[in-house]
Amino acid sequence: IRLVEILPTDNIDAQLECRLERTNVEEAKPYEALSYTWGTPDFSEEILLNGQSFKVTPNLKCAL
Repeated sequence: IRLVEILPTDNIDAQLECRLERTNVEEAKPYEALSYTWGTPDFSEEILLNGQSFKVTPNLKCAL
């Protein structure tokens, strides 16, 4: 499976930064599932994923 880890920051205005990792279900850290396919497919928001700009929907960014 693929897990997204939200990286910590002390700056509330900082861009959302995440890390994507692959793991086996049996070896996965505790996680919460999140559906990201609801709403309009408008990829207008931006996060940092593994250090690179990545477009996401407004609903996904808000949920993260």
